[in-house]
Amino acid sequence: MSTTRRAFLGGMGLLALGACGSPRGAAGGTAWEFTDDRGRKAGRPSRPQRVVAQITAAAALWDLGIRPVGVFGPQKRPDGSNEVMIGNVDLSTTQSVGITYGEFNVDKFLSLRPDLVVTVMYGDELWYIPKEPTPTIESVAPIIGIRLNGRSARTNIESFVKLAADLGADTKAPAVTEAKTDFDRAAEGLSAAAKSGLKVLVVSANKDKLYIATPTYHGDLKLFQELGVDVVVPNAGKDAFESLSWEQADRYPADVILVDSRAATSIPRAELNAIPTWSRHPAVRAGQVFEWAAETPYSYNRFAPVLRSLTDALGKSRRV
Repeated sequence: MSTTRRAFLGGMGLLALGACGSPRGAAGGTAWEFTDDRGRKAGRPSRPQRVVAQITAAAALWDLGIRPVGVFGPQKRPDGSNEVMIGNVDLSTTQSVGITYGEFNVDKFLSLRPDLVVTVMYGDELWYIPKEPTPTIESVAPIIGIRLNGRSARTNIESFVKLAADLGADTKAPAVTEAKTDFDRAAEGLSAAAKSGLKVLVVSANKDKLYIATPTYHGDLKLFQELGVDVVVPNAGKDAFESLSWEQADRYPADVILVDSRAATSIPRAELNAIPTWSRHPAVRAGQVFEWAAETPYSYNRFAPVLRSLTDALGKSRRV
């Protein structure tokens, strides 16, 4: 398993960050093409209408009025509630072609008659698309990959807005402009709260290891830093996480801890609290442990609550 932790682990399509569309074309009209973050060009005779998208990417565009015919990636927790990466996607109106990493139902995918596939990337890896069926998938519909790591959440959100506009969405509609205004207000609120100087540690955990998140790798944490939050920087270089044994759980002092809320990548809070070295961390003893909504879809709608949640957490906390 790589240091990025694999588990971290009529619809329209996605445009990769930094990619350009040329020429623009309405459905059924001028040819359409995009160059993704791998430098690969995806082309169609006309604008794609039937897109299958990785769930995080699909959710980012859902808030802009773009609807995929199929999705893949984590969708439900064991208790039946939605995973955070679903965002506002209505699963009853789209088809799932895969849930777990490495699972991709090619037959179901083909039955949807797709003309574009979209996924996010961490590094050069197409998230949740297995290598073995990739040639078959690409023989039916080109794949566009959007690299998310190392870029601020704000930048990633803006790239999805630009893509949606290129695909014909009305990005000046009241719902979109109001969502952006709400996001900007939430950002201002967090920036003000960050002046408290509280240090924030962001982690994921399993029974064997504690993983310390690298803020410059994760788009949300990078945004927190830009807004003035003092996020702990582990000794992980360019990797997504530093892996620690539980004996090292107190290596990084912090006033506040954010814990990965994803069911697939972090143990339940009750199990975490039962680990002695975890319970001895000053922030844990102070009860200043909150949720990290990792893989929040990159939309103004989804990120405004994330910023407000951290603002609230800082407001409830003190130096320890």
